[in-house]
Amino acid sequence: MKKIYATRLFIGMLFATIVSNLQAQTNTVTSPTDGLPGSLRNVIAASSAGDTIVFGPLTDNVVQVLLTGEILIDKALVILGNDSNVTSIASPTSRIFNISNADSVIISGISFQDARGENGAAILATNTSLQLTSSAFLNNIADTLGGALSLVNSPTIIANTSFRGNVANGAAANQGGGAIANNSALLVVSNSILRFVTQFSILIVL
Repeated sequence: MKKIYATRLFIGMLFATIVSNLQAQTNTVTSPTDGLPGSLRNVIAASSAGDTIVFGPLTDNVVQVLLTGEILIDKALVILGNDSNVTSIASPTSRIFNISNADSVIISGISFQDARGENGAAILATNTSLQLTSSAFLNNIADTLGGALSLVNSPTIIANTSFRGNVANGAAANQGGGAIANNSALLVVSNSILRFVTQFSILIVL
């Protein structure tokens, strides 16, 4: 009886995985202009948990500037740029991504640049498992902590990613982190460059 139950349980889990994979879609960013149909903001809003977002050729070598504030990501997504030298996002007056309670987010091949925020100028991740690969964070400025990234209860793996010219202006003991402010149980950084940052490159917030 136990063997039959275990077999049925396995089949049920396998079926659920297959259904989930069938339901997931790949959605393409077709416009580099924020807020228009096909823009990154609109595609993220229209995507469902588990979807993958890619970038069409019209976005290549064009800096996609956010015009109406940060983009909220509150669901599991895979966001794949074409290369950090090709796919670029900037936000001179706000943070770029606010990732909150999204379960798991994977980002690759994107340059985040010239963003401004209170903490985590490029990305603020809260209660989310985050993977960043083959990306770049350039000249982002935070008012308090995490010039590029601020991680709150968000285990994060970073690989093959560069951090250059990011600034955190906070002067208090628990502020700073020119590249990353980490208040999470796990942070793994490999094969990455941290250069030209103010205060500490990585600030561990206890």
